[in-house]
Amino acid sequence: MLRPGGWLMLATPNIQDHIFRAAYVLARGRRPRLFEPDDREVHLFHFSPRTLRELVAATGLEVIRVGFDRGGAAEGGKGLVNALAYVWFRLTGLNWGMALELVARKPENNGEAARGIAR
Repeated sequence: MLRPGGWLMLATPNIQDHIFRAAYVLARGRRPRLFEPDDREVHLFHFSPRTLRELVAATGLEVIRVGFDRGGAAEGGKGLVNALAYVWFRLTGLNWGMALELVARKPENNGEAARGIAR
């Protein structure tokens, strides 16, 4: 639970990681799965920038920003692919990186839900 004026910051995988998916097909000859049996963390739900924004806004939080999470894949080939996706994001505004970063705030207006969805 957040108190009024409290902040939520989260990072989660990006289901629209198109650049990683293309690189994976080129390197391995098949499409990546949403999870592998030996993954260290399995996510039950997967989000795009739009669906993450809508979910968080529906809880009454004010979405300040949904951006590119540069810490999601810092090593090896994944880091290189994510760096390319970051350049794409900076040039086009399209977030095709491996992870999303969200910043939201609970309004201080006596617990009333925020109106609309921040863009």
